[in-house]
Amino acid sequence: RVSLRQAEMESSKQRPWAPERKRPVLHVFGAIMLMSWARTLLGDSCFATVVLARRRPCPSTSLTAKAADTDLAVSEDWAADEPEDIEDLAIPKLRRSSLKLKGIEKSPELDIDTVTAFVQEELGNTIFKASEPGEVSVEDPKGQTDLKSAAAILQRWALRREPQEGAKEELIEAIKFALSRDVPEPHTLASLMWSCGRLKVDDIAPLLAPMQELLPEVAPSMNAQNLTTFWCSVAKIQELAEEVDDMIPVLLDAIEEKADELRPNQLAAFIWAAGMLDLKQSEVERIKAHFAGRLSRGDMQSLPLKDIANFAFGLAQLDFRDSVMLETIAATTTEMAEACKSKPAMQDLPMIVMSLTRLGHKERSMNKLLDAVASRLQRKRVLKKMPAWSLAVLYWAWPNDGLEGVRDMQEVLRPEVEKRIAKKEFTYRMLERSWKGPKEWRRRIDSSVKIP
Repeated sequence: RVSLRQAEMESSKQRPWAPERKRPVLHVFGAIMLMSWARTLLGDSCFATVVLARRRPCPSTSLTAKAADTDLAVSEDWAADEPEDIEDLAIPKLRRSSLKLKGIEKSPELDIDTVTAFVQEELGNTIFKASEPGEVSVEDPKGQTDLKSAAAILQRWALRREPQEGAKEELIEAIKFALSRDVPEPHTLASLMWSCGRLKVDDIAPLLAPMQELLPEVAPSMNAQNLTTFWCSVAKIQELAEEVDDMIPVLLDAIEEKADELRPNQLAAFIWAAGMLDLKQSEVERIKAHFAGRLSRGDMQSLPLKDIANFAFGLAQLDFRDSVMLETIAATTTEMAEACKSKPAMQDLPMIVMSLTRLGHKERSMNKLLDAVASRLQRKRVLKKMPAWSLAVLYWAWPNDGLEGVRDMQEVLRPEVEKRIAKKEFTYRMLERSWKGPKEWRRRIDSSVKIP
């Protein structure tokens, strides 16, 4: 072994390229030393420049920076919009923390011309003038009020539930003048009505008469979404604004023409609003004939419990007693009850049970629904956290005649109901009129109205 090792060592001396094996290591070490000396002499900025020079610019960077200062309305079901095959694309799923945009630092060197051009482009060449804080006027380049931009401002105020003090009268008058001058586009008129449904009636009252005059001309051009939005907004303010009464027949005619275009969630919202409106009997019969029975089992399974609850409540208000539809509501809710989250369990399940009870649904599907609801609500501390109306209406609606296969929830609910009454969250009289809904149950009931 020694002789072979010596022979190998001697043969390596005869190969001039053998020492070169160590040169790559020396080159790397020399490069590292050279970069260290350069960093000491030139500072860190040279490396930042090199890195930034090699980075490809991202076209969405400016948009992200602009969105950082914008209030984004994020849907509760934001994750449902992701494609189903996102795993196959090897793209990581977004989390809620990924949607939170951090504010950017203001640059000391701000290009005013660039910002002005961007604002004008975003606002459709609309000029916003503010001579004093709180004063707002919306004009187009010709000096006339731009209705789209004014409607957008009113919509932003409606999202905050209150207009900006000192500017609302000016804006309302500007919109009123624009409505008298031009016929608005369908989505603009629907946006105005949506804002009216969220703001105080006293603030938006001057707009209702001009909108009522324009509606017959604009409504036929509205799509299903615009019509549903308008219809629901009318339902919210009808009690306080008689001007919208004349809008109902016009809207009903337009929606009846677009009945086949209504999506399941739009149909549920339409039926809820119909139940809230003070309609003529002829209008009720039209709705029951053309809309109330349109949701299929598949359509209903695609809806969240909140929409099903609103739909069922609207049917109860309209007194729509179609056994097939009630069977569909009961069966679909039974499937969803056990796995639903706390908020739908405490708010939507009681409303569905109450609505089906009002409509006299006593089939076997109702027994299964009651048993599923009892199983879901008897989990730890659910009843203690339940809103007052939900607890009261569930106690009112739950049968006490010992139906087969139905748990006796009366004994479970009674202690919590008595505790809430003792705390003056509601009274026995309010308990008896809880069937009227969460909005009406606190009002004194007319003695002429019979409880169903």
